[in-house]
Amino acid sequence: MANNRHKRERQRRQRPADHGSPAWAAAPSTFGVSTSVGQAARPTPLEIARYFVDTYGWDRLFFTVSPFSRAGMPINGSTFGPDNARHLEPWLILQQTKLHSRVVAVLVMVVRVFDHEHTVEVTGPRGKINIPTKTIFMFRYDLGSSVGIEPDEAMEAHTTDANTGALLPAEPGVSMGSGAEVILVLTS
Repeated sequence: MANNRHKRERQRRQRPADHGSPAWAAAPSTFGVSTSVGQAARPTPLEIARYFVDTYGWDRLFFTVSPFSRAGMPINGSTFGPDNARHLEPWLILQQTKLHSRVVAVLVMVVRVFDHEHTVEVTGPRGKINIPTKTIFMFRYDLGSSVGIEPDEAMEAHTTDANTGALLPAEPGVSMGSGAEVILVLTS
């Protein structure tokens, strides 16, 4: 019975990456790496999260962290904001442990920083409303590197439907920050 379980696990690991997943989440060589920091110097996802909390405060932040399997399939990601902030640190520690034990192949973290002082007017089903502008930062982690995604690559990922590959309209009031610059700040 144990041999069958191990055989199924090996077969699952050998499946090709799902083309519906973002290319940069599936394998290190498939995405234009802008900044890669060596194993010893690279910041952990927890260190990146702490940097954002210290810099912007929880009232302006939302984190979405998505673990991906070796086959490039997403595994139960989570989003953290002011209402569940206390759960981010233990959850990231658990995901980093899964990454180092190879249960998870890649972690992708999207950080949204809201600027409540600047808004953009949008029309929704209930009419016009003002929503805060936001800056999005993206990061990718595996055992060999921490990668901060550059703004143009982040915008491409943000405006592409993961299931169909179709282009989505740009979201009003959204700009992309440089994850690579954040990593450089943390490693210098």
